[in-house]
Amino acid sequence: MNTPRHAMIAGLAALLSLAAAVQANAAAVVVDAKNNSLYGDLGVYTGINLTAGEGLKVHVDAADIWSAGGIPLWSNANGLTADLYATGSDESGYAAGILIGQPLGTMQFDNFWATVGSLVGKIGGTYKQLGTDFDGTAWETGELRLYFWDNPSVTYDNKDHITAEITHGFPEIDVPPPGAVPEPATWALMIMGFGLAGASLRRRSGQASAAG
Repeated sequence: MNTPRHAMIAGLAALLSLAAAVQANAAAVVVDAKNNSLYGDLGVYTGINLTAGEGLKVHVDAADIWSAGGIPLWSNANGLTADLYATGSDESGYAAGILIGQPLGTMQFDNFWATVGSLVGKIGGTYKQLGTDFDGTAWETGELRLYFWDNPSVTYDNKDHITAEITHGFPEIDVPPPGAVPEPATWALMIMGFGLAGASLRRRSGQASAAG
């Protein structure tokens, strides 16, 4: 049975949830397959400074693709790990059913191995393959930089870009997705909670005055 007290508790709980969400920061970062490749260390300087152990999530739409140079070198942020066929409406521009990507394995650069065509992050002096969905913590303290992982000597024909949605902050779990806002029902409960809390305080104040 819903009572004013239950509604107040629900509203305050929603407020606390919103306050926790404020601890997270969100950003959308475009990473270009050519301009942000390993050639000349041209990764994206995101401006996102992280503390080791801080919660970090990086998400890229699996349908968002880029290329290490024409076909069959198109892939999403996971890199060239499986056969990929054009949909007819994707960034490759090829007709539906055309094979545009094939597995190519991994490549070493700066003593780090990652899948060719994948999204890789670097904090401090350490790289980590992020792919389409990274959900973990910052592995070092410093600015996050993002790269298209490809042979740095043959990036002249790389094509297109992906958009990485990045959220970070504390606590390290339950970081809300970028652009997350409370639903209307949550706002209603919060407002109700505020109202009931205020009414309760006024009632207690009036009772205290009467007793005095």
